[in-house]
Amino acid sequence: MLKASVVSFWILLTIWVCGLASVSAQSPEDGAGQPASASGEQGLPEAHWEEGRVKVKLATLDMAIAQANKIPLDLHGFSASRITADWSFSNPLIESQVIAQPEELPLQHAEDGSPYVNFVPIRLGKLQLRILVAFKDGNFSSDSVEVNVDRLPDQAPSRLILSDPKVRIDFTRKAGTLHLDLSPGSNDELLVPVAFYSGITSPIPLNPIPSTILDDIAFTVIPRRNQPLPIAFNPSTGEVKAVRIGQALVRATLRGKSAYACVDVMKDVREFNERSNCSDFLPPGLTEPIDEPMQEPKRAGP
Repeated sequence: MLKASVVSFWILLTIWVCGLASVSAQSPEDGAGQPASASGEQGLPEAHWEEGRVKVKLATLDMAIAQANKIPLDLHGFSASRITADWSFSNPLIESQVIAQPEELPLQHAEDGSPYVNFVPIRLGKLQLRILVAFKDGNFSSDSVEVNVDRLPDQAPSRLILSDPKVRIDFTRKAGTLHLDLSPGSNDELLVPVAFYSGITSPIPLNPIPSTILDDIAFTVIPRRNQPLPIAFNPSTGEVKAVRIGQALVRATLRGKSAYACVDVMKDVREFNERSNCSDFLPPGLTEPIDEPMQEPKRAGP
């Protein structure tokens, strides 16, 4: 994880240095964006790091996921030529600590002239957010803050799926059917709701689900008719645990969008011709979950 953070830092620094080349020939400006005097014709001084020239001034550390969150900034000295943000998980669970490349944030100004940037989180939980600024005098500065992404965006999702990152971390991929048995190592999986929002290119995994939005996401475990529940399901973490042989559908619903996955608890997951995908008790009109078993036919029940 430390190695990933170091790599992220050097990528960001390289971006800055390349950006400075495009502004080094321009006349320097003061913090208000006005021309400032330059000494001789020798150009700008050599770039170096300066502490305290940028300060994040958040009124609250709570943020909404998949939505622009305003971050007021206090900038000192020459005006900014480039502002970039990088972030990492404070306590990574499923993914690595650093999963995203640094992103450039356009500098904006409020009606009173005060500077700010907008940051769009794509993960829930506590994030270490760092704002890095390249100034037009060739120098750099940064400020860091831990934010808590614990709210849903104002808009409803355009699509919702259930994903299984324990099999493969690909949040564009549906879980389909999870095949478990009662043996250690084969008796548990993860089901994570993933939302897709208009204007947001990244899928948004909703895990772990904070208490502030737990009531917004409804989970229902639907067993085969007249059968006891074959699994235990934790909606906060998405953990699925096999408790007996049988099948069940897991349904997640968020603001009018629903997603399903099938959980098939078998005697032995290696018996491919004994697999089921809950197709015989799906709700009318439902075409998912989908899986591609190696052999047919699927069994109808335990």
